[in-house]
Amino acid sequence: MSKILFIILIVILALLVLGNILTNPLQHHFIFYPQALEKDYTYSFANNFEEVNLNAEDGGLINAIHFTEPGAKGVVLYFHGNADNLVRWGELNNGFKELGYDLFIMDFRGFGKSKGKQTQKAFYNDAILCYEYVSKKYDSNQVIIYGRSMGSGPASFLASNVNAKHLILETPFYSMASLFKSYYPILPELFSFKFKFKNSKYIKEVKYPITIFHGTNDFIVPIEEASKLKNVLKESDEFITIEGGSHNDLNIFHAYQSKLSEIFNN
Repeated sequence: MSKILFIILIVILALLVLGNILTNPLQHHFIFYPQALEKDYTYSFANNFEEVNLNAEDGGLINAIHFTEPGAKGVVLYFHGNADNLVRWGELNNGFKELGYDLFIMDFRGFGKSKGKQTQKAFYNDAILCYEYVSKKYDSNQVIIYGRSMGSGPASFLASNVNAKHLILETPFYSMASLFKSYYPILPELFSFKFKFKNSKYIKEVKYPITIFHGTNDFIVPIEEASKLKNVLKESDEFITIEGGSHNDLNIFHAYQSKLSEIFNN
């Protein structure tokens, strides 16, 4: 073996080792951008709400907010994106209230007041824990599971394991490995992921209706990445393309508002 070839192989091996160090043990530092809150922080919202704390079996604590209104038609079980906390995400309750639905929204571990080790299994188990809470107050046909961006991971897993009225995914991805590949297409597919979030695996197991919203100008999760999910949708499911929509503004588009109203009034 020539010296140059040997050096090339060493460099490739070093890059693979470094890549796996970054994508596995340190992956959560690249995915999650949480903002923690003090445990005595007091939430303040215009609408009626109750702060809820759920204890996970592994010792984790899930902090959530349950917005309720008399005569609500059901509840949205919402899994938010990879940044901030309930101070920001709780404001979504206004839109769902107008649609006649309550909102139950939790903070992931490390976000807001929620505590515990961040693992994919824990994220999935926490989603089930939240569903168990709302299922004591609502029938399954009154529950709409909603996952946004990173939240599409827990939402898709949950929807494949429980009964609900509808699964809505906003700006989802096919899988974390696939999303990574869309950013770095020239790199080999040999990296190990701690958070795999294989949405495609779970979406095809969901028995009830699924609606996906994605914008054509989304540079966080490119629409080409999300469009791969079309291959695992049922014939009756819908993939709604929002022309000109980006990652954080789909709610301002008529196509989004109209379809959401149709789902919630069905």
